[in-house]
Amino acid sequence: MLEFTGSMSRQLRSDRLSEHLQSFGAGETGNLDFLSEFLGIDSGKTDGESDIEGPARRRERTLGVLVDYVITRAAVSALVCVIEDIHWADPSTNELISRLVNAIEDQKVFLVLTSRPGYQASWTDFPHTQVLTLSRLGRVEGAELAEAVAIATSQLNPETLKEILARGEGNPLYIEELTRSVQQQHAGATAQTGVPASLRDSLMARLDALAAGKLVAQWASVIGRTFDSAVLQAVWDKAPEDLQNGLDELEHNGLVSREGEGELTRYVFRHNLIRDTAYDTLLRDARSVLHLRLASVIESDFPGGVPTSARAFGPALCGRPGVAHSAIEFWLNAVRLSFDRSATVEALAHIASAEAELAAILDTEDRAQLELATVLLKGPALMNAHGSGSQVVAETYRHALELAERSGRAEDRFTATWGLWLHHQVSGNFGSARTSADDIVTIGRDLSDSTYLLQAHHSAWTTDGHVGNHIKTHQHTEEGLALYDLEKHSQSMVCTVTTTRVFAATCTETSPAGRWATLTRPKNRPTMLLNWPVN
Repeated sequence: MLEFTGSMSRQLRSDRLSEHLQSFGAGETGNLDFLSEFLGIDSGKTDGESDIEGPARRRERTLGVLVDYVITRAAVSALVCVIEDIHWADPSTNELISRLVNAIEDQKVFLVLTSRPGYQASWTDFPHTQVLTLSRLGRVEGAELAEAVAIATSQLNPETLKEILARGEGNPLYIEELTRSVQQQHAGATAQTGVPASLRDSLMARLDALAAGKLVAQWASVIGRTFDSAVLQAVWDKAPEDLQNGLDELEHNGLVSREGEGELTRYVFRHNLIRDTAYDTLLRDARSVLHLRLASVIESDFPGGVPTSARAFGPALCGRPGVAHSAIEFWLNAVRLSFDRSATVEALAHIASAEAELAAILDTEDRAQLELATVLLKGPALMNAHGSGSQVVAETYRHALELAERSGRAEDRFTATWGLWLHHQVSGNFGSARTSADDIVTIGRDLSDSTYLLQAHHSAWTTDGHVGNHIKTHQHTEEGLALYDLEKHSQSMVCTVTTTRVFAATCTETSPAGRWATLTRPKNRPTMLLNWPVN
């Protein structure tokens, strides 16, 4: 439909998306912006130009735009949407599916969803939905499928067909692949032919029978089930004609299917088992070399392109010798993307994947730095999932502080201490919060970035305000206002001014704190005392 490729510029991708939306009357700027972000197209905006809605609101609007996209297209012509393997869907995808099911009840949309048995969803009981449970193929249907697959070359021997049906056990994929294996190995299988004992044996035999296709399948398996021709070409270091011959052979034998033409060509292994079988035939050292090569190619040749999400590549790196560092970096990027989309469950899953890779880092110092980066991202995710006052948040930030103190980076100590302060503050443990706030201010003064010091005063005035220490509250808010820069600290303005006004309203000029505030207020700053009656 859009036919993006890894070598396309951001502008070309954006133009294609805009033209596509305009073709059926959905070209509003808002739709373009949110769909661009969803598709991983860099908006080109600087940090100062980015919206300030926040991840949760942005996620909500993106889901709404995606549903509106389907409904708007369906208004032009009837639409069929197919989403496969939803048992693998993440929480955000499940929410999108639920919204779609609700929205299409009176629309010209036929939504087909496939899953393994056991998938549960509330919408399966809706009156406009129907759940079809597919049973195994009977003997007659299985025989028809096997004969349809075999007809391209020759008819199956009855005894061979009988054995295929017995080993296939009514599973369409098994029957199809076993038949293909027999046909590929024995071009004229009219006599009884041995059938592989398992599907994996069948797939292995089919790969072994290829001339150039097996090597190409092995290299492609490192990329994933779906792979762009451009990415495989960038990784391939042998003769170009060998690559094309191998791809043609794989397609001819039904192991991969091709989509698009020329630069837009991409291939898909017909099933994950085919990809896994090809991958398993690689020697361990060869896997490591190919994974490192792929990581290097993606970083150098496809910046911001294929894949656009760390999640698309991270799983392929997991557990591979020599690439754990790259795997962790990909997972941490996935965490940051999840934060941008307010996808907390996904963020925690990516963090767990990163943590699982840490043991493979042999260098102690390198492992400590990666662990610290992981833990500092884990803290906010746990806050979103369990609340800032939960014990697991406290334990996470204590561990982060231990790692940060060993690393020697003041910025990391600041972040870890700030997380502990927030936990204590929300838990009502104001004594510990006061200690953490003092530590944050001390660290903030040692850093050259005023943003840190402003946030340090933020923590201090919050705690002092809660315990009634109005003079210190005023001191920290005044120091915060002195640091405040409209362009650099726009997100902090409301909290700073609000705290100052609450303080001023609480401490009238007749109180010691109020008199002190009046005396110390700079002459060129307008008064913030409110005209509330003094009782």
